[in-house]
This record gives sequence, structure tokens and C-alpha cells, in this order.
Amino acid sequence: MADFASSLGPLGKPLDFVQQSQSLRGGRTLRSFRVRFAQKTLRVWTFTMPDGKLEQYMVAAAG
Repeated sequence: MADFASSLGPLGKPLDFVQQSQSLRGGRTLRSFRVRFAQKTLRVWTFTMPDGKLEQYMVAAAG
């Protein structure tokens, strides 16, 4: 979490955080999001287990 805070914190508050898609993959729910900041747009993916627990949270620069 400290890594996310140090790298994403300087971007400031998101202007929007929009879900782009949702699908099932290997029994998990895959969701993708677009997160727009003033100077940069990021892509975020999450994998959620059937019990609702978040298994993965990935962040990358939008291409």
C-alpha cells in the first residue's frame, strides 16, 4: 500500500473513476476501470473472489 501511496499520491484527486468492463475469469470477477487525473489517465483491474474478497488490484498507465 505504501508503494501505491507514494506513486499515486502526487497525481492528486481523481477527476473520474469509471468501470469499463466486467467478466468472469477462472471463477473470479474481473473488472477494469479508467481513472482520470488532471495530468494522467490510468487503467485499473481488479479480481474479486466469489466470497467478495479482493484477490488482485493492478494499476498501469493508460496507453
